[in-house]
Amino acid sequence: QQQAEDRPSLIQMGVSSSVCSCMISDAKEKQISDLQRLLDDARKDTAAVAEELDEQRKKREELRAAADDVSVKDQITRLNNEKKEMFKQMLKEKKHVNEMDEKIDAYQREISNLEANLKDLKAMEQKLVKVSTPTFSQSSSVSRQSRTMSMHTGQQRPYSARTSKQDKRASINATGYGGSDKLSVLAGEMYTSPSPSPSPAAAFTYVDRVLVDEEDDKDNDESESEYEEDENDEIGNLRSGTMCLDEQFDPDAEAVHIYSWVHRQNMNVKDKKDLRQLKMTLASCLASRSEGFRQEIINSYFMKYGKDLAKDVEKVLVKGNCLHLIKSLLLTRAEHDAVLIHECVQNWDIRSVADIICCRDLSQLRELAQAYNDLQKSDIVQHLKALARKEKKRTLEKVIGAMFADDRKEATNVDHEQVNRDLLFLSSTKKFKKDSKERLVVMLATRDHAYLRVFHDQFKIKFKDSLTTFIDKKLGPKSTAGHFCKTHVLYALDTPLYYADLIRQLGTNLHFRANQKKIGDIFMQRFEIDLYDINATWIARRYDDGKDLGQWVMAKTRATTAGHFMSKMVENSERYRPLNDMIQNKRTSKFEKVMISGKK
Repeated sequence: QQQAEDRPSLIQMGVSSSVCSCMISDAKEKQISDLQRLLDDARKDTAAVAEELDEQRKKREELRAAADDVSVKDQITRLNNEKKEMFKQMLKEKKHVNEMDEKIDAYQREISNLEANLKDLKAMEQKLVKVSTPTFSQSSSVSRQSRTMSMHTGQQRPYSARTSKQDKRASINATGYGGSDKLSVLAGEMYTSPSPSPSPAAAFTYVDRVLVDEEDDKDNDESESEYEEDENDEIGNLRSGTMCLDEQFDPDAEAVHIYSWVHRQNMNVKDKKDLRQLKMTLASCLASRSEGFRQEIINSYFMKYGKDLAKDVEKVLVKGNCLHLIKSLLLTRAEHDAVLIHECVQNWDIRSVADIICCRDLSQLRELAQAYNDLQKSDIVQHLKALARKEKKRTLEKVIGAMFADDRKEATNVDHEQVNRDLLFLSSTKKFKKDSKERLVVMLATRDHAYLRVFHDQFKIKFKDSLTTFIDKKLGPKSTAGHFCKTHVLYALDTPLYYADLIRQLGTNLHFRANQKKIGDIFMQRFEIDLYDINATWIARRYDDGKDLGQWVMAKTRATTAGHFMSKMVENSERYRPLNDMIQNKRTSKFEKVMISGKK
């Protein structure tokens, strides 16, 4: 219709009909193309909307799946937490059952010990009834006989077996523990001073008598291994002989006094003066008693009150260096070593292990292994090997196994042929790797102390150098295996000098506070062995202008209770000298004596 209307106008304008048709067709095609373009745009918009709808649907599905996963994870987490709580409760119940079993076993052992002691005491009482008026010397001999029997059997004498006169004599005050300061009386009781301690000469005579009795019972046809075992037994008897220094004291009476000090009613645990007074009294008491006697006090405390003495003290003192020293003295030396080894294992510190196991002889290492097994219910060798394996110290695995080997023995005499073979091995080997390194480290870490002293002297003659310098050159100054070797060699050559140098190194002005616990551990371990020799070496070397270790510790700690504790240990260590001199004479080999006499 539009074309019909437009055609006359176009004709009137002079345009032919054919041209008019072309123009109309062009307009039509343009409209069609415009419509086609609009249709394409509409299709694109529709596709975009469809894609957007699909994406929204996918997001909704993902959100639903995530919500389902969260609910499942929450359920799994809740179940896992419940499982952990049930496992913890089960462990607590198991631990409680084990503790109850141990207490029952302890009670049964104590009952059997008391029954055995009661029989012995009844037999002695029947013998004493025949004497109408016993003299003081007779009653004293009976007391010594009873204590000697208790020492050799490992049993504890019942408290009722002591006479009233002995109880009065065993009653003690603060000044009776070797303290120089007059401390106030605790728990409202007035204590009388105890009898003076027996002189070192008397203790020496007592132990010598025990050795003579044992040597008379030996057979002349014993083998070499049996002789070594008997020698170790003699050394053990010498160790337990230190208890004769505390013969006039009663562990039951002292347990009562300690209980009254720790549980004093009017003591304020938040008052520093009361706590200091308690620390000073316990320090003076424990630092003047031998290891065996302290164990008797612990047993008496448990028998009377059913409590652990160390835990009762810890409840009052809570923390501090003085508490650490008290807890250490309430352990045996082997148990204290086991605690230190366990700390090294927990802290993954293989280097500090050398300061313990490389400074112990074979009998002490076996006591350490037994104590570790009793305290941790684990094998010390397996733990130390795992620690070395974690640090990738393959050589130390072999060394640790060799040190604790069941077939390891301490020779009674130095084999000078073996000395020559070892010297030849060192001189013929240029580089120590793998097998040669393992042989060197095992040799220096497991040889007897007497052997190492002789070997070192021959080494200096042949190589014109010290053995420790040789170790640094061949293994390196930072080598852990070399540290094990040097520690054992230095300890064997001169034990007092080794510890005096170690204390001096740990006690520098910049590191004393950080190393105070380590210094206290050294004092505790060497207290009844050679702390007096360490002190003498310290004075002779003039490490602190000629002052002794006690004065040095008091100055470093600024006269704290921990410093007072350690100074008392130095002061009281001298009374163990005669016993330990006898042990040293027993252990000195004939070949080493010849070498020493040759030097002189």
